[in-house]
Amino acid sequence: MSAPSLQSDSGAAPVAAERRMLDAAIALAPTISLERVAHETAQQLRRAIACDAIAIALSDAEFGPFELVHQIGFNDDRRELASALLSSWERAVTEGITVLRDRERATELTVPIASGRVRGAITIVVGSIESPQQLEEIESLVASIGAQTASAIDRARDVDRLTQRRRLQAISEVSAGIARELRNPLFGISSAAQLLRFRVRDAPVVERNVGRILREVERLNAIVSSLLE
Repeated sequence: MSAPSLQSDSGAAPVAAERRMLDAAIALAPTISLERVAHETAQQLRRAIACDAIAIALSDAEFGPFELVHQIGFNDDRRELASALLSSWERAVTEGITVLRDRERATELTVPIASGRVRGAITIVVGSIESPQQLEEIESLVASIGAQTASAIDRARDVDRLTQRRRLQAISEVSAGIARELRNPLFGISSAAQLLRFRVRDAPVVERNVGRILREVERLNAIVSSLLE
């Protein structure tokens, strides 16, 4: 596995790290769907750190089950991967720390995502880390991108909620419009049926059919009332 492409010069490294954080913030700012946020986060991580594998998991605000929402570079089946990384995700989120695990010629880092109603974790695999300073810089980059990811996910969920609210409002308006449009013709049908019953009193067939018409009108009026409610 390749080593993370971070600057080794102490003066240039902070500048490069800040630039990568800024690039990530700019890239994640306009994202409005969860899938897009996860994809863009992975792209920014690969650009910033040149990691070999990435997994992004989310949990609900009440610390429900983790869901693997995006992964790249792992050979495992999604279910097997989620099972293998679950303990690291839970520890990172519960304790608010970076969880490190050694792999063959590589290091696995899991960083928590926490912002507002968003809870989750990012796991990356990078090549051998040469110094504590390099590890600290990687942790800082992943944590920064993770914070931006959490904000972007929060925005995406707000957009979903707003879209759903507008959809329900539109359905309500259409339903009310249909109900109002149906009321007048139903009233006309009922009136005509009542008039027919009054004028043709001695025709059993007509009486039967008028009764059927009035029952159906009553049923449709109940549906209209339900739509309005």
